[in-house]
Amino acid sequence: MPSTSTVVTRALAIDPAQRPADGTGLPAALAAAQPTPPDPAAVHDQITRGWQTLAL
Repeated sequence: MPSTSTVVTRALAIDPAQRPADGTGLPAALAAAQPTPPDPAAVHDQITRGWQTLAL
């Protein structure tokens, strides 16, 4: 199981090939990094809300 910091480091990689390939890859990786994985849909919704806040 990867750590949360490993997932975040991968998501922020300079090389696009090192980043999650699609919109479901990051929430799934974050969920897998948790001791008790949350619902992937809930993680996706939380990330989407965060991006929408940044877009304002």
